[in-house]
Amino acid sequence: MKNQVALKRAFSLSLGDISDELLQVGIISKSVQESPSYDDIIGSFLAVLTFIRRQSELNKECDTFLTALSNVGGPVARAAGMLREDWGQAMNM
Repeated sequence: MKNQVALKRAFSLSLGDISDELLQVGIISKSVQESPSYDDIIGSFLAVLTFIRRQSELNKECDTFLTALSNVGGPVARAAGMLREDWGQAMNM
């Protein structure tokens, strides 16, 4: 929960840049990009994940998402780094 609050705060500062990056990699739709919100961006990402069946696909999609966030820079890139670290730890359990 703590990470979600921090991520939402970081996102709020750069929604336009985040949505541009995520549109480029196919994680969100054009309609989400045109009027981005934290909830719609995360909802789109989670919707993509529901169609994944293999661990390798899940890893690839999460990496794509985190790389796109890293490309935004600033607090969003730091949040992406934190999430990438948490993801790595979760996968090693």
